[in-house]
Amino acid sequence: MKAVFVLLALVISACFAQKCTTTIDCGPGTKCVDGNCKVRPECPMYTPPQLKPGCKLETVLDEKGCPKYKQVC
Repeated sequence: MKAVFVLLALVISACFAQKCTTTIDCGPGTKCVDGNCKVRPECPMYTPPQLKPGCKLETVLDEKGCPKYKQVC
């Protein structure tokens, strides 16, 4: 059963991968590899912080061009 879920996840990710010709076509934290946008391994996967009442969450780029979350109150 686990193999079925893994196969399904691979098929879905292959079908819905963002197509690109250069890294400029991809979003922040991703790069163009073989015509598909892939997550850059040098970018950490940030967990969104707990929001305080009245604040909102914005995505900003760090010094390496990787996306991270910033709380704006």
